[in-house]
Amino acid sequence: MRYFVGLVCVLALGVVGCSEGANDLCEGVVCEDTECRSGGLCDPSNGVCDFTPVADGTACGDDKGTCQQGSCQVACTEQGIRDAITAGVGPYTFDCNGPQTVVTKAEIVIDNDVILDGEGNLTIDGDRQHRVLSVSENVTAELLGLTMSRGNAGAAASGGGIDNGGTLTLMNSTVSGSSASSGGGIYNGGTLTLMNSTVSGNSAEGEAGGIFNSHGTLTLMNSTVSGNATEWSEHGGQALVNLRGVMTLVSSTVSGMIYAEGEPTPGVVATVVSAATLIRGQCGAPPPEFAQTEWVSDGYNVGSPGYQCGFDQPTDQVGVPAEELNLGPLANNGGDTMTHALGADSVAIDHIPAVDCEVDKDQRGQPRPETDGTMCDVGAFEVQP
Repeated sequence: MRYFVGLVCVLALGVVGCSEGANDLCEGVVCEDTECRSGGLCDPSNGVCDFTPVADGTACGDDKGTCQQGSCQVACTEQGIRDAITAGVGPYTFDCNGPQTVVTKAEIVIDNDVILDGEGNLTIDGDRQHRVLSVSENVTAELLGLTMSRGNAGAAASGGGIDNGGTLTLMNSTVSGSSASSGGGIYNGGTLTLMNSTVSGNSAEGEAGGIFNSHGTLTLMNSTVSGNATEWSEHGGQALVNLRGVMTLVSSTVSGMIYAEGEPTPGVVATVVSAATLIRGQCGAPPPEFAQTEWVSDGYNVGSPGYQCGFDQPTDQVGVPAEELNLGPLANNGGDTMTHALGADSVAIDHIPAVDCEVDKDQRGQPRPETDGTMCDVGAFEVQP
């Protein structure tokens, strides 16, 4: 199976390594040292930078924390989060001493390039009083191992959990329990990538209870969007809405409706590209005057049971009855984020030859194919022996 852009990319802390064919995976990768990491070298086999951490306890600059295992560790508080953003760069971890929820007094604005790593312990809570966080234009941010919850952008604003206008990557993270006029979980007008992440339990008064991609670029890889709701049903934007942007779904699971819409102006289209993705729900067809919508399948997708989502390749499966899909409830199935497990005899199991698997691990970090297996499963979950 060809990858949706012909590239295989590996995201590391602050580094993107890509290859095409057999090229050196380190080509074009720059390993920039930080105050807590030195000696950055790129491994040509996987495109990931390997750093030597400085001694634990070394003071970070400006007294903003201490170096711990290659990251600058700061206080596990709202002020600690804000201090890390003000200092910029990173990566920053947090002295949380186990799972901790930080209830914030106001929206956190990320206006500096920064990497924040919650290590699966930190939840940033909007207290249902304000948006959890936003990313400003021309800012590049990475959020790792974080949960953004209970944000509320209000009836006239978008993005209850996150409003992204910059370049944002979410890895091993969750956006849940937030609300807004549109994009209850996330509103994206920039470039947004989700890897091994879950967007669930969010709601919108208008479109897109989960993610609203407006004129932006959205990529979901090994991620789950599920259990999001909207009060406005004209477009049925329950899970994802793509308005005149580009949305790419790879090895992901979407439970709910997807809607995409271009506009009458020639050349202004909405593009949805999918590969090895499972959709339980429908894909909304735009009205004729907004018909400039491209649904592109790169194969091995499963759709159940509604509109075909452009799944037109011989390896795609469409109109699959719920009992044949046998998708489990959203649950803690291991890993850092919630997933939908595949039940016994699901048509999504062992559907993709190993040579065509898009990624070598599932959302939980489990191997693809499964141990000693020769076929991969469709969606974000790989059944293990």
